[in-house]
Amino acid sequence: MSAIAIAALCRQLIAEAEAIIKYTEDIEATKAIEGGAAALFDELRLDELEHIQKLTLELTEALSTGEEETGGEE
Repeated sequence: MSAIAIAALCRQLIAEAEAIIKYTEDIEATKAIEGGAAALFDELRLDELEHIQKLTLELTEALSTGEEETGGEE
């Protein structure tokens, strides 16, 4: 995988992590409010976590493949 693609995966991981931080703050801010806002934010936060897991697997595969191609040298 190209360096550009690896960088794109890393940038997306950052964006997903920032989204989790935002949803966590939103959950805290809406806990005391009636309604399902906190539950909705929690569901959205879990979706972001799933995205992070998928991106991490893709990045791991990309880096492992690159390591095999270069003989594991840094």
